[in-house]
Amino acid sequence: MIPRVRPYFHKSYINSVNEFESSIEREQYQNRISQKLDRYYPNAEAFELFDYGRNSLAVGLSILGFQENDEILVPCFTCSTVLESIISKNLKPVLYDIEFDFSVSIDKLERKITSKTKAIIVTHFFGIPSNITEIKEFTDSKGIFLIEDCAHCIGLKIDNIVLGEIGDFSFTSFGNDKPLSIGNGSLLIFNNQEYLSRFYEIIPTIELNDEDSEKCSFLSLLFFYLNTDKSVYHNFIGVYDFYHYLMMNKSQVNSIYQELKKKDLDIPTLTQSLSGFRSHKLVLSPFRKIINYFIRDRSKRKREISQPKRMNCFSMNILNSAIDHVDEVNTFRKRIGSYYIENFLSNDDIIAPTSQTPFLRYSIISKKPRKTAKVVKDLKLGGYECGNFNWGQPLNKFLKTSERFENSEYIAENIINLPCHFDIEENDVSKICEIVKSGYM
Repeated sequence: MIPRVRPYFHKSYINSVNEFESSIEREQYQNRISQKLDRYYPNAEAFELFDYGRNSLAVGLSILGFQENDEILVPCFTCSTVLESIISKNLKPVLYDIEFDFSVSIDKLERKITSKTKAIIVTHFFGIPSNITEIKEFTDSKGIFLIEDCAHCIGLKIDNIVLGEIGDFSFTSFGNDKPLSIGNGSLLIFNNQEYLSRFYEIIPTIELNDEDSEKCSFLSLLFFYLNTDKSVYHNFIGVYDFYHYLMMNKSQVNSIYQELKKKDLDIPTLTQSLSGFRSHKLVLSPFRKIINYFIRDRSKRKREISQPKRMNCFSMNILNSAIDHVDEVNTFRKRIGSYYIENFLSNDDIIAPTSQTPFLRYSIISKKPRKTAKVVKDLKLGGYECGNFNWGQPLNKFLKTSERFENSEYIAENIINLPCHFDIEENDVSKICEIVKSGYM
């Protein structure tokens, strides 16, 4: 089966792990990465790297110096971790509805503004650029901050607009289902010169992530990459599941790294090894133990809420290699997206994106709600794991508010994410589109 998500993974990542030198100062890694990031964000004032995207957001909020109960406008259809970052700072999230093309209505924002509104968070959903310059004009006119959620995009320049450089700050994610992944991590892009001194005052006070945690994070990405090979994939086991297991069984971590350090052990060898899992011929016993553990008994766990930590040298070393592949990743996702656009351009049964952009997922919205579930089922029967795999419910459900957000609620119920990762080929797109079209006949 073609999985709903598969991270981009390059053999240079393993090379980086094997060649990692703990003696190199973090500042050197920071300088190397910043030089590469300057190519994509030439006008940014400063960069910093953290363990999670939600923690980049939390640190950014601290830098801007909000007061208790200040209001932050948040799109109703977005990741619930955004709420955690806001509430943890004793700030008040105020939801606003989005449009069906994932843009933001200025009129709707206007109706949400109060004397306590201090910032607006805007999400570039699935790599689709929001109407960010229009929103920037609005926030400037109101004297409030603009924050860009760039978790679904990295290094994008659309019509001379660099996504991530418009807001007072922006944050990305290097999680498993993001355009560029190293297991975990996040980039904070800071653009507000007025608060730059506060940026440099606060950043050094934040502790570094521990190396064991970063090793477990990278190995969880590797296991996830191997487990989502289409020849063996049958059940979604997320990176966090592997990470949780490794953190509970750290004694296995070193033995796995010894396996990785074998000179003849490359990505094809690992994939071939995993392909033999069904017949119990898996070469790396630690992989087999972990996969067996989750297939046998996958208990649900609550996500840990932790204090922000800066990315340490182990992950920074991998990220330094990963950044070299940003253009390759974006070019591929844009090409796959163009195939979807070509197939759905004249389909009146769905709302489909038409912007030529590197899609994290190509996400269509059904105009026929009664058929949404059937189309998703038909796609799965056809060998394609598709559906709403981002946010199953809008944030008003999390906050248990009585206010209705009609667009966000409709999108959550009727969006179908179509894969754009590196296991997808043009013939897959054609088959997916045929199944979708036949589902509405």
